[in-house]
Amino acid sequence: MEIKSDTTRLWGMLRELEPKRQVQALRGGFRKAAQEVRKTAVRNLESSGLKGDVREVAKGIRAVVYRKVAGFKVTVGTKKQKRADYSGMSSREANKAKARRRLRIVPLWAEGGTSPRSTSRGFSRGSMPAFGFMERTDRDTEGYVGEIIRRNVAENIDKTARKYGSKTE
Repeated sequence: MEIKSDTTRLWGMLRELEPKRQVQALRGGFRKAAQEVRKTAVRNLESSGLKGDVREVAKGIRAVVYRKVAGFKVTVGTKKQKRADYSGMSSREANKAKARRRLRIVPLWAEGGTSPRSTSRGFSRGSMPAFGFMERTDRDTEGYVGEIIRRNVAENIDKTARKYGSKTE
């Protein structure tokens, strides 16, 4: 399926903007597209059968817009977190808050599963099955990502051009 569109008006509007606003318009479009793909990944995570506080676990799915190149990625993983302040909490409250923060790394294990583990004394610690929600997201958005990017970048260029004074209508 081939999609053809007339982008001369869009490129004219983009050229009229100053360079800083051009980058802002393009990155904003990529950010919106990345958030749409992230929402699909979160929806697949919620329907994968993972038990527990799935909303907190879903915070581990991140949308990252590249700085130097035009594009984005949606990934499971961690990022450097700010140091948490547990002062003023009882030890019970602090432990609950720490456990909630640790849930953000669960998608790393939930995507591919874990191998069976055991203690040094031979007690089994079990394993986590592979849920494969990111693979499903990849399949769901395979032919659709290009259209998501085109639509969001076009809308954001139009919005930025109107906001910062484009003469092309």
